[in-house]
Amino acid sequence: SGSSATSHASLDWWNSFISKSAVQNTKQNVQKFGIDSSTVLHGDLFEKIKDKFDVIVFNHPFFADQPHDEITATMMDDGELLKRFLHEAKNHMKEKTSIIMPFFHFAGDTNNPALHAPEHGYKFTEKERTIVQTGLHKGSVSIYELTLE
Repeated sequence: SGSSATSHASLDWWNSFISKSAVQNTKQNVQKFGIDSSTVLHGDLFEKIKDKFDVIVFNHPFFADQPHDEITATMMDDGELLKRFLHEAKNHMKEKTSIIMPFFHFAGDTNNPALHAPEHGYKFTEKERTIVQTGLHKGSVSIYELTLE
């Protein structure tokens, strides 16, 4: 899983990943595409970030299970990571910050932001919903926007 955040005023991108492979891959992409204003960190959620942002994108694990290595940690979680994110993100939000989160519905309710956001004081809006009909991950996919109530 990983999160990215940006501040429109400066157009600085911050990227934080628990996976060392994701950090490496993102650094390569930043260099490949010439993104000068990007900071890529290896860390757990916001542990190395103190700033506040206009937009936060969180691509969290969808599947409800205990991860057993670095790769499965990017896909599986028992719901605790989402709850920690929703709690910690408030410290990195400006007055009108939006959090953008994708979600694959076939993964079940455990990590569904629409179900857990209200418990943590967020309003959610489903910005997009589509049906994926090819590949391994067939089914309904939503993009949610979360804001503080």
